[in-house]
Amino acid sequence: MAWSDLRVEIEDGWGRLTLHRPEQRNSMCPTLLAELDEATTHLADEAGLRGLVVTGAGDSFSVGGDVASIRECIHDPSTDVVAISRDQVERMQRSVLNIRRMPFPVVAAVNGLAAGSGFGLALACDDRIASRRATFVAAYGAIGLSPDAGLSYMLPRMIGEARARAIVLGDQVIRARTAERLGIVSEVVEEDELGAVAMRRARRLTRWAPRSVAATKELLQSAWHDGFADHLQRERHVFADLCATADFREGIEALHAGRPPCFEGR
Repeated sequence: MAWSDLRVEIEDGWGRLTLHRPEQRNSMCPTLLAELDEATTHLADEAGLRGLVVTGAGDSFSVGGDVASIRECIHDPSTDVVAISRDQVERMQRSVLNIRRMPFPVVAAVNGLAAGSGFGLALACDDRIASRRATFVAAYGAIGLSPDAGLSYMLPRMIGEARARAIVLGDQVIRARTAERLGIVSEVVEEDELGAVAMRRARRLTRWAPRSVAATKELLQSAWHDGFADHLQRERHVFADLCATADFREGIEALHAGRPPCFEGR
């Protein structure tokens, strides 16, 4: 499938999704939002991937909303700014939800500034690798807006409510090493190593049985809204279902024989 403002490359079951508006620092214009919605739906449901890396072209991951298109809407008296913003935020939300439900690991390669919805998009991924020049900032307060793209939900759960409040309300700029210390990113690497390290991380996260990976991701996601007793029941059923798979039997036999397992997703 072809898109104008993003690129999707797939090789041997491994994918790379690149936001591709480098001259606009990968800002989320209406076209990019529509394409991101479409592309993430396709990748989640039809691509059959083993893992995915999400990154940005040029010197930024994404600066968030496209100020030029927002300003154009504000100055057009025939435009319903509220209706348009609801529609565009909904597209962004669907993209984030698509990434969260992908049954394979998704790693963000944060190559520069991740601001606003770009910050939220990075947080939606299972893991984040940052280049040394990566920075994160909420960037909503300066233009009189509030967070979108799930940022206000995911960041407090990742680093704690007090720290998240200080970062978001203060529009603090979080540099790569600080992001690593806070647990926002797992590793900081040189810029020329970023893509390779992010793909290695995705491959490392898929070394186990595919259905085990998918089930574990689903459990971790549902834990955010399940009550404890309900989640224990969910764990029990998922565990039992995986005991019926061929990969489970292969794992047991490989462990007994002292050899690496050969999982086939069955």
